[in-house]
Amino acid sequence: KYSFTAGRLKGLTVGAGGRYVGPTEGATHQTIFDIHMPSYTIYDLSLGYTGQVLGQKVSVSVVAENLANHIYLQGQNNVFADPRKIYFNAAIRF
Repeated sequence: KYSFTAGRLKGLTVGAGGRYVGPTEGATHQTIFDIHMPSYTIYDLSLGYTGQVLGQKVSVSVVAENLANHIYLQGQNNVFADPRKIYFNAAIRF
């Protein structure tokens, strides 16, 4: 995450991240199932701005999780993970 503190981009924040999970054995209690989960990488991105608009303090941000909308199984119960999520936040402080 990086926030610009001077110049034309002052108040802008840009963030990016990723999560890598290597190959694992699938979670099952039955030894007859030989399930192996492949590795996967998930990317996230965020953009935000904090500043003044018409004399009011304003902050807005957009966050995208699982940006590529990758389909994968996760956790001990091998459940499908959430698809891409996009959040928009805005605040005005009086």
